[in-house]
Amino acid sequence: MQIKHNNHDPSVSEWGHRRPVPALQYFIRASLLLFWAVYWSAVPASAIISDSVALALVLFYIVIQGLLAFLLRDQGPSWAVVRVTLFADLSLAWIVWLYDPSMPPPLMLYTVIVIVGNAIQYGMRAFRLLVSATFVMAPLSIGIRYACGQFRPTEYFLLFFCVVIIWYVYKFIDRIEAFRQDTIRRTEALTQSERKYRSIFENTGGGAIIVEDNLVISQANARFEKITGFNRDEIEGKVRWIEFVVAEDLQRMRRDHIDRVKKGEDSPRKYEFRLVRKDGEVIDVFSEVNYDPVARISVASVIDISLRKQAERDLKDAHDLLEQRVDERTSELMEANRQLKIAKEAADESGRAKSQFLANMSHEIRTPMNAIIGMCDLVLGTDLSSKQKEYINIVRSSSRSLLVLINDILDFSKIDAGKLDLETIPVSLRDVVEEVADMFLEKTIDKDLELIIDIADDVPRKVISDPLRLRQVLANLTSNAFKFTNHGEICLSVRTDSVGEKVAKLHFSVRDTGIGIDSDKRGTLFDAFAQADGSTTRKYGGTGLGLAICRKIVPMLGGRIWVESQPGKGSNFQFTMEAQLMPFETQGKEIALPPKLQGRKVLVVDDNPSTLMVLKRYMENFGFRTEMAHTAEQALHHYQRSLLKDPFALVIMDIRLPGMDGVEAVAHMKSQTEGPSPSVICISAYGRDLEVERAKKMGADSFLMKPIKQSVLFDTLMELFGFKAVRRFHDSQGLVSDNEFAGLNLLLVEDNTINQMVAVEILKSVGMTVTTAENGREALEKIRGIGGVYDAVLMDVQMPEMDGLEASRQIRKTLCKEDLPIIAMTAHAMYGDRERCLASGMNDYVPKPIDRNELFAAIRRNVFRYKGPSMGIQPHHTVSESIGTQYMLPGINISQGLALTQGEWGLYGDSLFRFLATYDDVGLVMRQHMDRESFGEMAEALHLLGKEATKLSVIHVATGAEAMKEAAIACDRGRCRDLLSPLEASLLEASASARDLLLTHCNRCL
Repeated sequence: MQIKHNNHDPSVSEWGHRRPVPALQYFIRASLLLFWAVYWSAVPASAIISDSVALALVLFYIVIQGLLAFLLRDQGPSWAVVRVTLFADLSLAWIVWLYDPSMPPPLMLYTVIVIVGNAIQYGMRAFRLLVSATFVMAPLSIGIRYACGQFRPTEYFLLFFCVVIIWYVYKFIDRIEAFRQDTIRRTEALTQSERKYRSIFENTGGGAIIVEDNLVISQANARFEKITGFNRDEIEGKVRWIEFVVAEDLQRMRRDHIDRVKKGEDSPRKYEFRLVRKDGEVIDVFSEVNYDPVARISVASVIDISLRKQAERDLKDAHDLLEQRVDERTSELMEANRQLKIAKEAADESGRAKSQFLANMSHEIRTPMNAIIGMCDLVLGTDLSSKQKEYINIVRSSSRSLLVLINDILDFSKIDAGKLDLETIPVSLRDVVEEVADMFLEKTIDKDLELIIDIADDVPRKVISDPLRLRQVLANLTSNAFKFTNHGEICLSVRTDSVGEKVAKLHFSVRDTGIGIDSDKRGTLFDAFAQADGSTTRKYGGTGLGLAICRKIVPMLGGRIWVESQPGKGSNFQFTMEAQLMPFETQGKEIALPPKLQGRKVLVVDDNPSTLMVLKRYMENFGFRTEMAHTAEQALHHYQRSLLKDPFALVIMDIRLPGMDGVEAVAHMKSQTEGPSPSVICISAYGRDLEVERAKKMGADSFLMKPIKQSVLFDTLMELFGFKAVRRFHDSQGLVSDNEFAGLNLLLVEDNTINQMVAVEILKSVGMTVTTAENGREALEKIRGIGGVYDAVLMDVQMPEMDGLEASRQIRKTLCKEDLPIIAMTAHAMYGDRERCLASGMNDYVPKPIDRNELFAAIRRNVFRYKGPSMGIQPHHTVSESIGTQYMLPGINISQGLALTQGEWGLYGDSLFRFLATYDDVGLVMRQHMDRESFGEMAEALHLLGKEATKLSVIHVATGAEAMKEAAIACDRGRCRDLLSPLEASLLEASASARDLLLTHCNRCL
């Protein structure tokens, strides 16, 4: 057993608190003292302890025990006091043993009795203390008696006997002590469990009761007292729980119980009923009952749910009221919906009438305008006096202004109706910006302004967006800038804000040096029909729709638009847009300058700082070293200084300069140069014939109109330095070369006589043959009849008898003319008109008034068999690239070949040299194949030759190899022999061109 580390043994503590100091112990002590006195009087005196000493010790023992008894009764069961009493008893026992002069058994037994008695009284702790002291005192006493001759051999046996008794008593007391400790633990556990259960029972969230089998409540907690209003003494053992239940609810609970038992189901455990309190109040409660079959009692919890029940009743009342109100509101809403439906039908009818009105207005206005503009164009092509030309130009300009107004109104109507859709097609940003600049060339000349295009180098070459709407925004902003700018410049710039993996954020700005805008008018600047100058005597025209349309379109492009302006210092209209990047599209230059040209020095002369910086960036991007000058005098100074060391290879000279003009400066430069003079490109914002002729006479090699386009400048440089440039025009360009459309046979379907005459004159002016029809039915007859073979049909939409839509459907289905191009040429320009035309089977759409350039572009797009003799290659159909330039040498397309090496001239030259060296003996090899008639091997060798030639753009060799391969596959020996000589000639031509390329442009030699 473990010793407790405190001053109170459990047995001692229990004895001290529950009963007084035991008198039996002191009775035994008194009896033993009396026994010793009798024994002392009967036996001889001790040789160890004298009688007087023994008597003194006994008296001292009595005094000590008396004092200890007082302390135990006064202070309680202190182990320190008990321990002293034990030592006093044991000390007296050993003194008696020492005193016994003869046989010690009686007094030895006295010692055993002392040990056993105290052990039983005070427990194992006292027993261990007494036994430990005995094991110390016994050998000491035996030694003393032996030394005094008082010890006898029989005492060994008696000593052993006493030890056995003590061991037996130890086991007995140990079991008694274990039983007592276990009893104490069980009692404490039971007490703790009782306390815990009672705490749970009392502190549960609701009322709790314990019900006996006779339904009497044996226990109830405080919460149940509060619920019922009864005291616990009034409930426990006196009241059955059913006495608290309202009679009606009790009957219901009994019926439920009986029904469940009859069905073999378990008895209900949960109840909701009304409980009667002591004061007579009836409340709603919820009870859950759990039955313990072992203890044959039920434990029930009771919760007051009066508030919840009241809330349910209130909620039901509110629900009923709400249902009533909902019925009333539903009736009102149905009536409102009926009225709204009527109003909606009226609004829809009004919208349809509005749309029909706009469509009719557009058609009716465009039809005579087509005649006016067309006739003006035709008249301008005849011999007129200057005054007549001026009048006709005024008529045409006014008509086009009216057309712009109509287009703005229609666009605004589309946007307002939410019917303006965006395209997502490839777009060349540079082409869009340059096309916008081309639209204002006449205004640039008329207003004596300088238009600048500034496109940053990091702007992606192609993106996916809507070119039409982007062009519309730029055109509106640029038109606005021209309207309010009378001198200075207008700069149209493009920057890249950020480029992600798939999307680029672009930043456009149109900056002018015009009148500027007051700060109080900027807030309404983008509102419809609002202008910076809103007075009745406005100097500047316009409806104010252009900027409103821009504000609507830009968010659709994923950006925002704003303006920065100061009165008298100009305005800067800016907007951003998000565009998807083209897959595998690279940024930067499409083609690099030949290594021989890179690093050469160029002089750029212009008095406009913006133009000067743009040209400097262009030239450095090409690979030139650039010096700049603002005046002709400064340019001549730079030029004279360069003659001594590192002369200029090229001069870009503006014509109009302060002081000495550019043409005179070019003349001075040419006169100061003894040897070969640098190439000179003159530039001007005006481009008048006299300036061009004067520049050529003074030695200029080329002339470019402002704004300078980077691609055109690059083409001009390549031509100046020895390359032949073969240009190809995009579909959207209306430029017509000589005899480009000669031989085309078109059917024009138009019911308006004037419009028919205008269209016929425009088409015949470029060499086309035109047949006319008054309506769709007549057009079907002419296509079905003899000689009805047409290259394309120009179809009006609104016509009598049969309109253009039905006629197109009949051409496709009835006549089965799937390959015949049909181009709508109509004054209908509202939302959906283009879609309806295409859905009927038409291929394209040209709105009236007819723009000849747009008409020619549509014809070029759709007449697939057409090949323009001046094109050089097949026309392409990528809507994002307006003009492509191919740099050619005889037999070799340099541009396409360089695309293989990402513009690396040296790498391309090496590849070309290896190709020519590999196929140098192709004529001999082909003749050997023909002699052996191994046409299969010949075709395989020619296929490989054509593939390599195509890859390096050795175009004539590739064409000849393909033609000869077809003859070899057909085993046509004669044709193979005929084709071999042109193939060998093409290889010789390519070798000569390659030698010229490597020597002249790549600084290499064969």
